[in-house]
Amino acid sequence: MNGTKTVRLISNTIYAIGSAVALTLSIISLFGPNEAVFPMTMIPFAYKELAFIWLAFGTVPMLLASMAVYKFNDMKNSAHKKRYFIFIFLPETVLLSQSHFPAAAKKLPIHYTQKRQRVSSTAIS
Repeated sequence: MNGTKTVRLISNTIYAIGSAVALTLSIISLFGPNEAVFPMTMIPFAYKELAFIWLAFGTVPMLLASMAVYKFNDMKNSAHKKRYFIFIFLPETVLLSQSHFPAAAKKLPIHYTQKRQRVSSTAIS
């Protein structure tokens, strides 16, 4: 009995942390700044694009955490199975919908599309 409580506590903690991270990244991906994080790199990413990437990486672990919470908390034997199922898998649904959002199809800001001008050594002198 004590082992089941420990597993349930661990799965609930992981689920709570994953839900908080998913909520934070969702807010960043929807309302975050559109400026480049490291502008001098080959492919500069904005904060929004990085949030979408991290949401995509977190989809599978969050699915496993949701399934563990649903299994170890005995939600399938309760009176309100459908309601608990919807509430438990709601963060996973948000992750799936935002991780498949076509972030690459968005129009890039002007400073991303401008070509860097090469400065020759003769132009300086």
